[in-house]
Amino acid sequence: IYPNASAHEIQYKLGHSEAEWIMVDKIERVLNLNRQSLRGILSFNKTPEEVAESFDTPVYHYAAAVHDSIPPIKGPAAMQPDEIATIIYTSGTTGLPKGVIHTHGTISEAMLSEVQIIESPEGTVDRFFSFLPLCHVAERVLVEIGSIIVGGEVAFARSVDTIGEDLPRCQPTILLCVPRLWEKIQEGIHAKLLTASPTKKFIFKMANVMGGSRVDGARINSAEHAGIFPAIADLLVGKKLRERLGLNRVRLFITGSAPTRPEIQKFFASFGMPIREVYALTENLACGVVSFADEIITNSCGKPFPGAELRIADDGEILFRSLWN
Repeated sequence: IYPNASAHEIQYKLGHSEAEWIMVDKIERVLNLNRQSLRGILSFNKTPEEVAESFDTPVYHYAAAVHDSIPPIKGPAAMQPDEIATIIYTSGTTGLPKGVIHTHGTISEAMLSEVQIIESPEGTVDRFFSFLPLCHVAERVLVEIGSIIVGGEVAFARSVDTIGEDLPRCQPTILLCVPRLWEKIQEGIHAKLLTASPTKKFIFKMANVMGGSRVDGARINSAEHAGIFPAIADLLVGKKLRERLGLNRVRLFITGSAPTRPEIQKFFASFGMPIREVYALTENLACGVVSFADEIITNSCGKPFPGAELRIADDGEILFRSLWN
């Protein structure tokens, strides 16, 4: 559930999903909710005994429940493809949130596409960086489920305000981002240039121009070795800039939720950070269209994911379907 969701919205989701349990960081989250339908509340922070006793619903402390009363799982549960795995709620910008049902089968098929986009090199362990809400479908699929599928690690930002400090500490290899963050990073770079020496300003400008040879019209060359000029730009500025931002290990830059401005894509591409766009929906588990590494084009969000098909209806609606068996 989005952390800024109103009590009315949360109450609606609890009733609509027929939830029996709710997990919270602290018990204060549920004080204003009708809890009659719940079998229990699991709190990650320990709840004062007098508060827990005042509730009409049992309150459990996560650490105590896991270590003291939950028996180890003896074997994997036998789940059927058509059984419900999750209900992902949309943000509710057009009214009440829509509950999108996904089964174990739809998740399995979506991950067949996802692993082809992630393309984890054999023998390596990818590290994902998580700062977007885990209730959002993209974060659920790429970071939460994707990290499990490929056996990766997840580093969590402490907050949105500390991303600039956390990235260099976490050193991710895969970064799911949003256009606004790229804009803020670029603004920060330009702000520091204002106080830089004339020599540093000149070197940065030259590196930007030389690295800009990666861009041919709307097409971006994301290859590691894209010619002598990008190599010089990387030597002068690109490598140091990526290290300072904590992005020197990132091999996959994925951005969605809104269009990325072409000048933003071109700016970061010139310093060895090719941004690949994704356009997708909660309904197709974020597996819609994506810019492939060898075909990044500005003002375009790419081609269908592997195993997917799209067409435009006569009335302009975008139609999507999965082709997996």
